[in-house]
Amino acid sequence: MKILISPYSVNFSSHGGKNAKNYPYWQELIDMLVDAGHEVYQIHCCKEKIFKNVETISFDKIYKYEKLILSGKYDTFISVDNFFHHLAAYCKFPGYVIFGKSDPSIFGHKIHTNIYKNKKYFRPNQFDVWFFEKYNEDVFVKPKKIFDLMNK
Repeated sequence: MKILISPYSVNFSSHGGKNAKNYPYWQELIDMLVDAGHEVYQIHCCKEKIFKNVETISFDKIYKYEKLILSGKYDTFISVDNFFHHLAAYCKFPGYVIFGKSDPSIFGHKIHTNIYKNKKYFRPNQFDVWFFEKYNEDVFVKPKKIFDLMNK
């Protein structure tokens, strides 16, 4: 299977912090997928970390995300709660979305498999700005859960 990953939400590092939406276990998940025979393609831009065992697709070189999604080259995607999964839903491209503190009943789409650890980690005010939200890797599911969902 050819899998697109969109691993990051807005980069807050220039403001001194990590984005609370960003999944901390990407490399472990990617390694599991590659070991199982999947091809993983990472969409990246700017100075985002590029993971090992992936082919890269620079956001700067993509004319439009829609072309990428609708190209038929990819079977599915995995993303954090960012722009990509909303566009994928609009294009009717099914995938997997990793949520931590965002409530997928508000920000998710039925076409996707929306993955979260526990509702107790959701932010009380779901519409508050993310800039000051503290990063906590404990709010995310472990890679094995995502891998198992994908390989049902």
